[in-house]
Amino acid sequence: MKLIEDIAKTERWVISLVEKDGELLACKRPIFTVTDELRKYYVKRGRLWLRKLKHPNILALKHFDEKTITFCMEYAPKNLRKILDEKGKLPIEVAIGIVTQIASALEYAHKMGIVHADIKPENIFFDELNTPKLGDWEDMIILIEEDNRNIYTPEYAAPEQLKGNINEVDTLTDIYQLGKILYEMVEGERAIKDFKTTPKWLQEIIIKCVAEKKEER
Repeated sequence: MKLIEDIAKTERWVISLVEKDGELLACKRPIFTVTDELRKYYVKRGRLWLRKLKHPNILALKHFDEKTITFCMEYAPKNLRKILDEKGKLPIEVAIGIVTQIASALEYAHKMGIVHADIKPENIFFDELNTPKLGDWEDMIILIEEDNRNIYTPEYAAPEQLKGNINEVDTLTDIYQLGKILYEMVEGERAIKDFKTTPKWLQEIIIKCVAEKKEER
């Protein structure tokens, strides 16, 4: 595996562009202390992502190193955050196309009892054919497990996440986050305020997605 360059860094991870057997990969490695408890947590999720999450709109995990907790994913050169930063907002039909495909990926994961719980424009990637792919599944919620962690991005967090009770986080949490992203794509604003250009029928969908009460989503 040949390191090309580091391409991103967060408070917890470094993402590097590497080449392996002629293929470009984005490898995500931790910069935090990996305790035995965290190792078990990430190994469980790494194995699930590698072996079970096979969908055209899920960023493929190509290799997972259990010793270093390094996630090596297919390399997608663009993400939705970069696109929105450049364009401000997207045509309604394009936004609907993106959300529909990401929703298909979520439906697939939800049937296996897996919730993403941290959907945001930075986690929606596009390959060279502009196929949207939901990535960053390393902190997925596994609904039948007891070791889930309440990892989220405040801007896109659902009300139940902000309450801090991990047991309330479920598939409807993903619906909330997807609704926020749909609003941002069509209105060009991160915080949901009023609707300026969104047609009535689409407003109703967004409002239902981001309902405060889960049972109304």
